[in-house]
Amino acid sequence: MKPFTLFKENTLVRKWSTRKRNNNNNTNNNKKKPPKRSSLNKEQESAMASLSEYATRNFEMAIEEDKLRSLLEDNNWHLKRAMAELDDCEEAYHGLLHGPPAANESLFGCENDGGTSCYIDALLFAMYTSLTAFDPLLTTDTSSDQTAKRDLQTSLRLFINIMRKGGLVKKHIVRRLRRSLEDASWRGRNERGFWKQEDASELLLFLTETFDLPFLPFQMRLFHGANRDVDDDRVTTDRVLSLSIPSTSATLRLEDILFEHFYNSIVTGVKRQVDWQGSQNQSPPGSPTSAISTSSIAKTNIFFNEQRQQEIAVNAWQVLELLPFYSGISEQGIQIESQNQGSFPDSRMVLPVILKRYRCTALGRYVKDQRSVVIPPDIHFNKFLNQNAEDPVCETCGRKVEGIMRLRSVVCHKGNSPHSGHYIAYSRTVDRDNEVWLKLDDLAYSQRVKTLSGREHEEEIYRELGKDGYLFFYELDKTCQHASEQESIPADDGRRASSSSSCNTSKEEGTGILQKICKAEEEKEKVPKLNPAPPPLPRRRVSVVVPPELPPRSPPPSVHEKSPRPSLDPNNEDTSTTVAPPPTITTTVTPSPSASPPRSRRKSFRKSKDISCKTM
Repeated sequence: MKPFTLFKENTLVRKWSTRKRNNNNNTNNNKKKPPKRSSLNKEQESAMASLSEYATRNFEMAIEEDKLRSLLEDNNWHLKRAMAELDDCEEAYHGLLHGPPAANESLFGCENDGGTSCYIDALLFAMYTSLTAFDPLLTTDTSSDQTAKRDLQTSLRLFINIMRKGGLVKKHIVRRLRRSLEDASWRGRNERGFWKQEDASELLLFLTETFDLPFLPFQMRLFHGANRDVDDDRVTTDRVLSLSIPSTSATLRLEDILFEHFYNSIVTGVKRQVDWQGSQNQSPPGSPTSAISTSSIAKTNIFFNEQRQQEIAVNAWQVLELLPFYSGISEQGIQIESQNQGSFPDSRMVLPVILKRYRCTALGRYVKDQRSVVIPPDIHFNKFLNQNAEDPVCETCGRKVEGIMRLRSVVCHKGNSPHSGHYIAYSRTVDRDNEVWLKLDDLAYSQRVKTLSGREHEEEIYRELGKDGYLFFYELDKTCQHASEQESIPADDGRRASSSSSCNTSKEEGTGILQKICKAEEEKEKVPKLNPAPPPLPRRRVSVVVPPELPPRSPPPSVHEKSPRPSLDPNNEDTSTTVAPPPTITTTVTPSPSASPPRSRRKSFRKSKDISCKTM
């Protein structure tokens, strides 16, 4: 007789036992050896023989039968595809990396492995489709004892070479890359051992740290009311720039978020020394940044008071400035020795920007910020650069080159959590002043890579970037655009170079109003002037002239004669004071008869008259 039970079936125990039995089956399946392969037919055996002969003839190496069979099975026993993949594997093994494709070249993208590899496909597409700044990470030499790192480099080169040449990256190549990442200490599986989707920004940090990407140096300054410290002005290093979306702004712009991050950040809890005065029972001020605390800070001793110094937590205003070059030394003093100095030129710096759209709640769930952010294609970056750094000067035109950050690629995420949802990528290239966008979606089986261009597609793309953009890759462009502008301007047209440069700059920016203004100015300068204004006459310089109303000079009178007029004879020996006759002046311009005599002549004549009277 069965015992009496309240419920006919305990559902909780049944579910627990079923889950345990399934987990035991999974563990047992993992421990089991792979099943034996079936026998080959004649066509398959001939394909294996042909592939082995091809490898021996071209690469002078013998490949094991298991690897040959796996290569043919992955390509559905298609011999030519297996040979092409064998060529790609050989190039990747020897360190060959192909260049980026042309703007008008069609690409096929990559397949999604189990619906969880979109974060790998999208990130590598954004990093390597149109950019070459990350190529040295895969071409640098790796020591022979770092087997996992060399295998990961080979798998990445194989993935990127196939993608750049316009081929389709198959699932088995993606799966091989995931195994290489796992061997290099990347977590890509869940607790049950199945592949899972991860955060694309975390994978970016893992790759840059594994292959020793140089650092981006930032000069950080702290301003507060406490005593100055050595750490208030120092250099910090990082490989990416993480930006938080503010919660107060209504219209969000990426440039405003950058400005807030660089110049309007407040750091709390900074430990600094502060001098304060008071009795022994009086407590020190709470924060030197407040009005009460700053007024209580003193630098001199006062009678019956004691000056003391104590370390307290203060709030500081943080200012950041980017130093426009790569650094091979971190802020901790760790030096990167695996990369060459010339591998990463400063004129083509890439600034990876992570826009923090997700926050974690108290329950451990992710919440996505659904607000749209205006994403600019170009950012004038001189205001974010360090002011002490020397501005580059063009050798051709002699002008300072302005640093412009140009948007090159974006990784977008659709979903509420970075560990779920779906990742897609965009790559931007400029072909003859026309923007061409490449969109990768590895779940779009009909066409995984689409080529988009035109005004309608650009508006739609920027709208999607503002809503779902997660990783942005901006490239710092320091190339000068003035050389081509000065060559097109004639040397004798009398125009200034600044006006021409502004016109050409406006043409590049594509603003219609500026184009019309510059064109009108050029046409106005080309029109010949019919009645040019006469040149200004030189100023006449009139010297002292003898007045015309004076009578001609008569012979000098005798000495004994009384005359009211002074004697002007220079040969008279009795006069003690003699006046020299006025010099003969020749002028080219004769004044009119009505002109009055100059005052200087009258004054000199009156003075000589007084002197002669005294002598009389």
